[in-house]
Amino acid sequence: MSRSADFGDLPIGMAVSAAQRLHTAEGLGFYVRQKGDPERGLVVLYFEDSETLLTQERDFETDRLVWRHTNVHKSAAGDQLSRIETRDPDAWIIEIDGRVEKNPFERLG
Repeated sequence: MSRSADFGDLPIGMAVSAAQRLHTAEGLGFYVRQKGDPERGLVVLYFEDSETLLTQERDFETDRLVWRHTNVHKSAAGDQLSRIETRDPDAWIIEIDGRVEKNPFERLG
């Protein structure tokens, strides 16, 4: 089962700010590569330390947002994130230090 990527009724721009504060408070880097739509944009997270890309997507059976995990080698990550930027200008693309287990967005749900 996929983990929830819903943040309740919190606008995505506010969720990103809250997650950034949680993550940087632990001394970990949080770089917003692309600011998306502050109300409705989806989130894409790249965890360099675990070479993992997490992408929010809708589970149509439950109508909830979940994280889709993709393994991405460090050498290919930049190109993949650039393709997402081009394809979806409303997406929030964030590069995060630490491992995927430290996903600060999971503490917002």
